Amino acid sequence: MAQRKTEENNPLNQVLRLIEQLSPSDREKLSQRLDGKSWGDRWRRLEHEIEQNRIAKGLSLISEEEVYEEFRAHRREAEGKGAQSSN
Repeated sequence: MAQRKTEENNPLNQVLRLIEQLSPSDREKLSQRLDGKSWGDRWRRLEHEIEQNRIAKGLSLISEEEVYEEFRAHRREAEGKGAQSSN
């Protein structure tokens, strides 16, 4: 009985109970905030990875347009792999 009382008062369990009461829309917003996977966050992470990769290879940093092209090439490659796996 005392253990159950302790579990109910556990802050994590309290938070989880509150989350269960959220609307699906609010849960999605919360998930995005916790994951840090908004479009802007993903873009900045990708841009940073490209820059770090170029620095590690001793290459100069690239322009924003070149970053976009790298992103588009990555997307085309990922889409190509997706198409191959569905065949």
